[in-house]
Amino acid sequence: MRSRILVAAVFVLLFSACMVGSPQISIEGAYALKEQGEEGYAYALFMGIINSGKADDYLVGAKILNHPEARVELHKTEAGKMVPVDRIKVPAGKLVRLAPGEKHIMVFGLPGNLERLEVELEFEKSGSMRVSAEVREYKQE
Repeated sequence: MRSRILVAAVFVLLFSACMVGSPQISIEGAYALKEQGEEGYAYALFMGIINSGKADDYLVGAKILNHPEARVELHKTEAGKMVPVDRIKVPAGKLVRLAPGEKHIMVFGLPGNLERLEVELEFEKSGSMRVSAEVREYKQE
């Protein structure tokens, strides 16, 4: 009797987890723009984050694998100024663009001669995901 109750409880938990769904995160078009500032080089990371799953997720952090000493911050742009944020929402069934003048990832404390950034993105529900981003020169138009 006890084993039947346990099997039924496990079935109910698994079924309810399937009904709620989970996020399915993928990344497209990752690149970084490099600019020299007063305190050295800054890199801004941009990409499309696609959540084809049935639950929201949040980008909560990132680190640069080929330069772990780098300082990384999530940002949004408000009234033309960068503002640090704790996380970036990635709604279920949506594409979130990290783009110039919008949400993005800033990286500080790197040398100016990098051609590629190896990035580990950290999501609240989906865990970590590795992305390689080509570095391009920032050109103000």
